[in-house]
Formats: sequence, C-alpha cells, structure tokens
Amino acid sequence: PFSVSCCKQIRSQKWRRIFWLETEMEPVIHKRYADLEPDEVDEINLSDICTVSRVSGLEKFVSLRSLLLNSIGLETLDGFPELPLLEQLELNDNHLSGGLDNLVKLKELTVLRLSGNRIDSVQELRPLRHLKKLQSLDLSRNLISSDYRSFVFDLLPSLKWLDELDRDGHREYEGEEESTDVVEDEDDASDDDDEAVEVVEEEDESDEEDGLGTAFLAKDPREFQEGDEDDQEFEPEPDHPPSDSEGSSDEFHDNNSDEDEDAGKK
Repeated sequence: PFSVSCCKQIRSQKWRRIFWLETEMEPVIHKRYADLEPDEVDEINLSDICTVSRVSGLEKFVSLRSLLLNSIGLETLDGFPELPLLEQLELNDNHLSGGLDNLVKLKELTVLRLSGNRIDSVQELRPLRHLKKLQSLDLSRNLISSDYRSFVFDLLPSLKWLDELDRDGHREYEGEEESTDVVEDEDDASDDDDEAVEVVEEEDESDEEDGLGTAFLAKDPREFQEGDEDDQEFEPEPDHPPSDSEGSSDEFHDNNSDEDEDAGKK
C-alpha cells in the first residue's frame, strides 16, 4: 500500500504526469481532433496535457501552421516531422539540450519558442541559420551563460525579436501599440474636425437667421406706412350700377339742401 509520503509525491506535478497523463501523443491527438480530417487541422495544442520524450504522430497533419508543445517533458527532437506550412512552434519548458538540426526542414517557420529548456551553448543554435524566415526566437531561461544576443542576431539575418526584444532592446509589439495609439488619435482628431464643421454650419445658419431679422428690424417704418396708404388709396368700384331708388334718394337730398339755402338767404 502507498504511504502518506507517496501520496504527497503523487500530488506533485511530476507524479501527476506519470500516473494521470497520457504518455503518448497519438491517443491525445485522436481524442482532440477526431472530428476533423488531418489536412483540415491548422493548429494543434498539446501543452500540459501529455508527457512524452519525443514527438510522434504528427506526420499526416501537413496543413499545420501552429504547433504548441509546451511543458510535455520533451527530451529530444529526433524524428520531428516535416511540416511544410508550419509557421509557429512552441517548445517551452521541456528538457531539450540540443538537436535543433531536426527543425531545419521547417522552411516557413517564423516563430520559435525554446524558453525554459537546457540549452547551454550558443553552438547548439547554429542549425537555426537555415531557417531563412525566422523572425522571433525565445531562448530565455536556458543555461547559456554568455551574452548570446549579438551572436544570434548575426547568425540569423531575418531575426527581428530575440527574447521579445529587438536588437536595440525595445520590447516586442511596442511599436504596434504605439501605431494603434496613433490611429486612435487620428480617429479622435477626425471626430473633432467633424464636430467643428457641424458647429460652424450651425453658426452660419444662425447668422443667416440673425441677418434676416436684423434687416427686417432695420427697415424704415415709413415704408410700411406708405405701403398701407397705397393699399387704401385704390378702392374697387362696385361692379353693378346704382338702383333707381338710390338715385331718387340722392336727388331728394339735393332738393332739400337747396330749399334750406334759399330760406337762409331770405
């Protein structure tokens, strides 16, 4: 029977891998990607879910572009498959000390992560010079004691980032963040310009309305009076002729007025 100390050991990461995790890659790959044809898979991530000493079972995944094998206990790269489209390979936190010549057939590789392994000499890195498209390489937390930055940048002319820093020591993606900020500033400036244009248009409309109101107020009041007199001066004559009754009434009033004048004279 297991003692208490053995149970404590089983709970540790090392023993969990031995007792509970798969020790071969093929069963894990089959479980995770059984619903897809091999040439339909462009990314495989087996990090922390199996423990193996070497890579196997990936030969038929010829469309792979990203392969993540972090923390799975790899000890060698012997027999690494030829993956013609692979662009990103992560092998962090394994037990690799060399054998990088097995990766020279990855002609499209642009990103290689080897952080946290057991590489102890810059000479082990020489095979990487055949990776003509490699742009980002991570060798941090290895056992190389000397300053390898100048050596690696001279070895790999296409390399832009080493341990997430460029040749001048600037952090990776720093420039992209700055360019994103610039784009955001330009968008904000454009929005401000649009708002300024709207304000100017509103001010122009307000000025036009004020101008019309001012012109109306500044107009000479006499012009309005003259206009009223002109309207009153011409009254339309009646279309029908006066009736006989109306005419006789006028004559009666005229005769009466003449008689009154004669009486006054007498």
